[in-house]
Amino acid sequence: MEKIPFTYLRGGTSRGIFFHKKDLPTDRSLWEKIFLKIMGCGSPADKPPVMGTNFPTKKIAVISPSDRGDADVEYNFFQIDTDNGVVDNRGTCGNMASAVGPFAIDAGLIKALEPETTVRIYNSNTKRVIVSRVKVENGAPASQGEERIPGVPGSGSPVALTFENPGGGFSGSLFPTGNKTDILELPKYGEISATIIDCVNPIVIIKAEDAGINGNEIKEFNNMPEFLDKITTARCVAAQILKLVDYWEEAKLTSTYIPHVVLVSPPKSYTDSGGKTVEAGEMDLCCRAIFSSLHKTFPLGAAVATAAAAVIPGTAAADCFRGPSGDNVKIGHPAGVLQVGIGVNNDEVSFGTVIRTACRLCDGNLYLAQD
Repeated sequence: MEKIPFTYLRGGTSRGIFFHKKDLPTDRSLWEKIFLKIMGCGSPADKPPVMGTNFPTKKIAVISPSDRGDADVEYNFFQIDTDNGVVDNRGTCGNMASAVGPFAIDAGLIKALEPETTVRIYNSNTKRVIVSRVKVENGAPASQGEERIPGVPGSGSPVALTFENPGGGFSGSLFPTGNKTDILELPKYGEISATIIDCVNPIVIIKAEDAGINGNEIKEFNNMPEFLDKITTARCVAAQILKLVDYWEEAKLTSTYIPHVVLVSPPKSYTDSGGKTVEAGEMDLCCRAIFSSLHKTFPLGAAVATAAAAVIPGTAAADCFRGPSGDNVKIGHPAGVLQVGIGVNNDEVSFGTVIRTACRLCDGNLYLAQD
């Protein structure tokens, strides 16, 4: 049996397995097979998945000290698509990034300074730096606090994340097509107007009314298979435009994580997934994120991208934005409201800041059977 130390953490509304790079093979070509084996992809019937059946995460982070002058640690993110046996390293997870700072401090990769330690994280997926500010008590990341985030029960210690110069990390340009709005040709469904923006992650923003819905639906998506197919088609067509795939149909199997689709509408009241009424006045923009189904909350990278688009005239999000200013954007999503601090000047995004919480759930060793 091969033994690999791991830590399982919650970062924001996500959970993921964290590895030290030094504990993985130096030959990176072996990582994909290991990650798929951990998640049980392709496991024969007599060899159950290492993490059990239906393990509630498909995210892996690999952390190492950084040799860059502008960063303390390196964060390399992997999204595992167990249905199709794909390990996707092209996008990133903003929520998991909120756990990187506490992990690095706990692991001694950076010295713990009270009352707050700043960890500069180089995200190798986006080739951008994320600044994490972590509360520290008794030489360790604070485990308790009063910060509450929609989609996570209880409260925790705040972790402030600032994504520095997040535009163009994937494509090299904030607007990869050169346009703030494009007309996408959707096989079977015809044309639809959309904004393709690359900010933390590439996303596709579509006005809900253009897609044929109100924009504040949640449970209704369970009974809208044709609509979800239409949105999935838009996502796949955008994936081809972004050169993630050669043909749009391939994106259903090989690019299931990026791009995201974000449906936007002006502020609208709704009952969130926890049964609480979210009033239109609490938000600047009503949003729903979709991959092949509705995201239960809202991806953090998509939140920064949506906030940036909201304050840039000519985008689909800007047409629906009703905020008093462009400094903070409040996004209404299925679990509540997420606030993003955003810096935009002349269509250049200098930063996106969000507050998250994070905690260590367990750690130990994973044991992988030899082939």
